[in-house]
Amino acid sequence: MSFLLLVILWLAFQLVMSALSGLLAHRWGRDPFGWMLVGVVLGPFGLAALLGAHIEDRRHPRPTLRGGKAALSDASDRRRVMIAVDGSAASTRAVEHVIDQPGASLDDISLVTVLPVEFADALRG
Repeated sequence: MSFLLLVILWLAFQLVMSALSGLLAHRWGRDPFGWMLVGVVLGPFGLAALLGAHIEDRRHPRPTLRGGKAALSDASDRRRVMIAVDGSAASTRAVEHVIDQPGASLDDISLVTVLPVEFADALRG
């Protein structure tokens, strides 16, 4: 086997590891681009690190919203709005639209954004 073929096979393997790392990271709520870079550099070791991080996340679950229909029925007389914001112009217009509504008497306005899992630990303190 020639050296050039060996290098091509190694690069193909690294790209497959990168793609797999990015796909799994996205599926597990992590930053796919960062994990793709780890997959390119470390190959199967990067994939093993991602798997270890995922197993650690499963051991220590993060808090989730709970309630369901019973929790919603108690607050049915309140007027609430939840707006998803991501820093785009469309989400800014949505916030402005809710605020500028004439005669809107809202009891609660919630702004929601989603961050990659890597940022959650930093926000916790």
